[in-house]
Amino acid sequence: MLFRSERILRPDATDIDLYEFDLAEDGLFTAEIFAERLTNVSLLNSALTIFDGNGNVLARNDDYFSNDAYLELQLAAGTYFVGVTSTGNLDYDPAVSDTGSGGTTDGNYELRFNFLADPEPGDFLMDVAGTAFDGAADGIVGGVFDFWFQSGETIFVDKANFASTTQDGSLANPYSEIDLALEAVTGTTDIVRIVGNGGGDGDLATPEDALTYQIGFDDNFATLEDGITLIVPQDVTVMIDEGAVIKLQNAIIEVGSASDLIDRSQAALQILGTPDNQVVLTSHGNDAIGGDTDGVSDGANPGDWGGVVFRADSDLEDDGIFLNYVNQANITFGGGQVLVDSVLDIYSSIHVIDARPTISFNTITQGADAAISATLGSFADTILDNRDATLSRIGLDVHGNTVTNNSVNGLFVAVETVFGNAIDKVDTSIRFDDTDIVHIVTENIQIVGNPGGPIEVGGVLQARQSGRLRIDAATVVKLSGARIEGERGHSNFIAEGTAEQQIIFTSIFDDRYGRGGTFDTTNDTDTSTATAGDWGGIVLNAVSNASIDNSFLAFGGGLVPIEGGFDNFNVIEVHQADLRRSEERRVGKECRSRGSPDPSKKKKHKR
Repeated sequence: MLFRSERILRPDATDIDLYEFDLAEDGLFTAEIFAERLTNVSLLNSALTIFDGNGNVLARNDDYFSNDAYLELQLAAGTYFVGVTSTGNLDYDPAVSDTGSGGTTDGNYELRFNFLADPEPGDFLMDVAGTAFDGAADGIVGGVFDFWFQSGETIFVDKANFASTTQDGSLANPYSEIDLALEAVTGTTDIVRIVGNGGGDGDLATPEDALTYQIGFDDNFATLEDGITLIVPQDVTVMIDEGAVIKLQNAIIEVGSASDLIDRSQAALQILGTPDNQVVLTSHGNDAIGGDTDGVSDGANPGDWGGVVFRADSDLEDDGIFLNYVNQANITFGGGQVLVDSVLDIYSSIHVIDARPTISFNTITQGADAAISATLGSFADTILDNRDATLSRIGLDVHGNTVTNNSVNGLFVAVETVFGNAIDKVDTSIRFDDTDIVHIVTENIQIVGNPGGPIEVGGVLQARQSGRLRIDAATVVKLSGARIEGERGHSNFIAEGTAEQQIIFTSIFDDRYGRGGTFDTTNDTDTSTATAGDWGGIVLNAVSNASIDNSFLAFGGGLVPIEGGFDNFNVIEVHQADLRRSEERRVGKECRSRGSPDPSKKKKHKR
């Protein structure tokens, strides 16, 4: 039997809350709604609008953190208004009361404002040459440089102390082997510190003669002198100092829990090289660094060892602390297949699994896999628990790296598609904001829509937040055999470039665009050329939201996997979705339309 229910009050949700504020100086203003994300979940699907003092619309957002709206923009000194309404109630005049209509939801909310004034010329640090520091490494003078560190009981490791027979891990008498130091860790140990040494000439800047740490197995499967692998213990931070040289074979450096059987949570790794004295991570067979440590062998080869692996429960993210840090390291011959906890897997030179480390100013070369890979959860865009938008973390922080002569030169977006398991999807708010490295996509990115809103569990409303992918201006995304899809419901896709800094969506074989020291993303020395249909497109399903502005799309419209088979898609394909599109450019001869013939593929790139 079907019953039709009716509301007692009209379902037009016409409320408009208008807030006035004055700015005495120029700066960055943010406004954020908490409704769906409240502890007591609200049914409000909010919209935010910013007006200038004359009532002109400056910016508007409907859905950013799932159904909660968010706005961020530069404002000059002056008077402004922020309007809070329901989705659907957008065509109103802030100067005339009761002009709203079309709203579809109502409920409680919290509104948070933040303002960061632009720095004055004397407000930021300068070097001796008068060059201002860019703290946030975003190309803008000023900003905040965040670095977290830990202090406490420390065990020291120094290969130069190999002759001592009374090693105790103190600064005066350190262990000479990494495995001995890790075995000495107790419940009170906070830090294991691996120091560099100058080798025969005492110079950290000449790693050719350094006394090296050696991890893994040699060609005869004998254990190397510093242990089978470097696994950071639970609640411990391993710090690798400038000038340290670590040679590896058939091994990884691992942070966090690889399985549910052994808890290594809140472990952290800090690789602390400097411009003059980098940390070196290389193959055991690399005789050019630290001399001939492997005897007669086939030398150093891509894939001789795995990589630096950051797992989901490493670090202290729940406390708003991000210790994991790889800076000024020279990483070579990684990207290999390694057996970890009885599972044989391929690792990138830096391999990130739902973690958010800082990876900066490294040189990554000669890897058999991607220079850096990161799962979708590693790009999570979050405001910390105090709800202060100035204290946030936008995914892993990748900047200033040189990535050349690897099998894949870029940041590989790893979408888990393990047989028998659910396909990994964007079920939270994520953001690609690392603009100086190419983002590589070879599996479909599906953004969860969660139609229907919250559900009642045990008499309490429980939010079912939708996913969001935002891509920043100047980002290059290269794809192969994949599409980006907003699923039915409130999924959200934002790709807003500028006239000066377009967002690029193109084929993985398109060598016109590059970052990180090369345009040759697939490292094939131009033997492969991009063709129309190398990737699918951007697909928006019913009720999803998208904004595409100042973007360049090339070589799309191809055949990509769908559930149970394959299908072609248009470069931008919309099915009853809400799309805002402005200054978007598709190159006709480089893109195919749905239903056009599929040219024979000369190549296919998969990880």
